[in-house]
Amino acid sequence: MSLTWAAILGIVQGLTEFLPVSSSGHLVIVQGLAGVKMPGISFEVAVHLGTLLAVLIALWPDVRALMGGLAAHAPPGKRRLARRGSERQLLAMMVVALVPTGVIGVAGKDFFERLFASPRAAAWALIVTGAILAVTPSLLGGNTRLLEVRGRQALLVGTAQGLAIVPGLSRSGLTIAAGLAAGLEPDAAARFSFLLSVPAILGAAAVDALDVLRGGAVAVPAAPVVVGTLAATLAGVASVRWMLGLVRRGRLRPFAYYCWAVGILTLVLTHSRPLP
Repeated sequence: MSLTWAAILGIVQGLTEFLPVSSSGHLVIVQGLAGVKMPGISFEVAVHLGTLLAVLIALWPDVRALMGGLAAHAPPGKRRLARRGSERQLLAMMVVALVPTGVIGVAGKDFFERLFASPRAAAWALIVTGAILAVTPSLLGGNTRLLEVRGRQALLVGTAQGLAIVPGLSRSGLTIAAGLAAGLEPDAAARFSFLLSVPAILGAAAVDALDVLRGGAVAVPAAPVVVGTLAATLAGVASVRWMLGLVRRGRLRPFAYYCWAVGILTLVLTHSRPLP
């Protein structure tokens, strides 16, 4: 693989992981229509870790707060003690959010696997994503801050993340919309969504890593892997920060038009083909 191609793949992964356009939906459509596949599982693991690093960099103050919640002892002082309690509350709410995500993922495993073979299903899901993004600006959100997220709100966002396993349903788009609908501030909805991406990305990387251990890896030289990982990290940091700004200003509707265009074009191109 050339370094240029590795950089392009890394940039695409870093952007689509966080922009509300569904990276999995695009992958299913491209593979189904053009037969283009990623160059190897080891490369996929690397770019996934690149996007994970992007979240840690872009949201480092929030990540540090979560790490503070894991500390066994609270620092002295009433104000610091109260903040440590809020940090632990946020950590607990992330665990709560992961419960419906895990239940949906396990219960619908066979169903989701079938969808990953269907470009037309991904196209319809992209159209649904577009509809959700079109109404998201009208979801003004509430006044719940990131450290004030409660169980009901976390469950709703976690359920949205579970449904986003469907290729074509954007994880970031659905979780941000769910957070706004649950009463989170726009900034809190976006940050909670991106923090929840950490276990999701780790899970995807772990699945790929298991395939590597089972002998499913395709040998990829070290240089393209490094370039792809770096490109995914830089593009991921840029897309996270860009998305935070867009959500705060309520400007996600252009992504709805993009999702509709890709979905409709895919349905047109697959119209004469039998359903998978």
